[in-house]
Amino acid sequence: MATKEQNFEIWAGDYREITFVVEDVESLVGLTVNWFLAPSVKAEPLVYKESPEGISVKGNSFTVTLTSGDTKGLGHGSYYHEAVMADDEGKAITVAIGKAVINPSLKNKGVSELD
Repeated sequence: MATKEQNFEIWAGDYREITFVVEDVESLVGLTVNWFLAPSVKAEPLVYKESPEGISVKGNSFTVTLTSGDTKGLGHGSYYHEAVMADDEGKAITVAIGKAVINPSLKNKGVSELD
């Protein structure tokens, strides 16, 4: 069952590692984890990550790595995110859902050249 309200906040263009713990399983090692970020649950994803590229798995937790490029072009506001894993039989199971708030940042206006 999905863990609800896995909410987080990030500033557009920031690097961030977000860790999620899946309570119902002993280990996610060897399973595929997919993560999506979209304007709403009904919209097409704007950011997509899949293990092992972009998502690292350790025990019953996984960490999604968001790079500057993943969020730099996103408008500020509230987004929906969802993580799904495939079990040993290939069946999809939603393991985390929540709200991601993208805040505006001056670094995206040429104030800082950090990337």
